[in-house]
Amino acid sequence: MPRIDAILLRTGNVTSDMVKAAPKCRIISRNGTGVDNVPIQTCIDNSIAVTNVPGGNAKVVAELALTLMVTVLRRVLEVALSPGLFGKVVGLVGMGDIAYEVGKLVTAFGCQVIVFSPTSPPTRWTSSDARYQTPLPHTRASSLEKLLRQVDVVSLYCPLNDSTLNPIGEQELGWMKPTAVVINTVRGGIVDGSRREDWEERGWMCLWSSRRTESLWAG
Repeated sequence: MPRIDAILLRTGNVTSDMVKAAPKCRIISRNGTGVDNVPIQTCIDNSIAVTNVPGGNAKVVAELALTLMVTVLRRVLEVALSPGLFGKVVGLVGMGDIAYEVGKLVTAFGCQVIVFSPTSPPTRWTSSDARYQTPLPHTRASSLEKLLRQVDVVSLYCPLNDSTLNPIGEQELGWMKPTAVVINTVRGGIVDGSRREDWEERGWMCLWSSRRTESLWAG
């Protein structure tokens, strides 16, 4: 570590001890959007720049989310039980680049899109949005509970921080339809996986591909 000038980071974690052991390091470049795996305050204290790539992987993660939705709803291993994705109500938690791409994809399946994103302005994804210039038809839910009670699928796109750690737990899953599906392609900590075995026994369907919880599972 003492010889390192820069760190290029994909999916691992950089700790405060690692930063302190690299006095020559001047930049940590995160090849992705989230920086929850970088000790930001330690970097500030040591005058180390931290960069990321917002939206850089939006399309490919959106494709993965759609693949997981279709895989679960088509019940690929249980074909006779498959309800399919067409015409379903899809909930998106968050309104960033990946959520936008997923919204466009599921709209092509004739899905109704409901969004919960308390930090996003009311003009997001409308004709008044300068960032997303193609409007995306959707309705905004006033709370996570109201969204979860309506949807057939909920797909999560919020960053992982202290306020979003484990927002989807047993209570939230209990609000959902018995046949509903949770898709998590962002951070494992967004879903409380500590009672995963209990959820599987109840037949609750969750599928994720993300850090912190490395496994991929569906009940």
